[in-house]
Amino acid sequence: GISLVNKNMRDAGDMRLAEWSPIVISVLMKVSSFTWSKFAIKLIRWENHRTEARFNDSLAWTLASVKLFVALFPFADLAFLEYFINQTCKPTLEEAAVSVYNRSGWPAGTNNSGPLPPYNNTQIDLAFLDRFYQTNKNGLACIAGCYPIECTEEIDNGIPKFLCTTNCWS
Repeated sequence: GISLVNKNMRDAGDMRLAEWSPIVISVLMKVSSFTWSKFAIKLIRWENHRTEARFNDSLAWTLASVKLFVALFPFADLAFLEYFINQTCKPTLEEAAVSVYNRSGWPAGTNNSGPLPPYNNTQIDLAFLDRFYQTNKNGLACIAGCYPIECTEEIDNGIPKFLCTTNCWS
């Protein structure tokens, strides 16, 4: 939820939530966990367990499963969902790249490091994005939510290849 709102705001040029997103998520996790611990006790009492041991087992399982989900969700979101959720799609790869790097500038170590020039990039200039974009079923070029922020160029059998660090993983 917060990731999608954050992306929509960033796409509109509003960077406020990008700065506050980690804090909002942390507070939301703590509030959700506390609220669930209070609600779970009432929920388990409605189950009308015959013994205190059954009540405690049910309460432990109910609390642990939800609290484990709440604790692991930020990792799962970053590790498995960010790539797909925060995609930036435009008619051309160049437009998508300009949209992604408009605020931060080009990644260090690429052919076009430095200030963002308007729409004059070649396929060679954007070669660092080869592993980070795809064309969707509507013909739009979509750059993944985890995109390069720093790259190094290596030559492999005479072919230049980029090894990049993304905004998701250092």
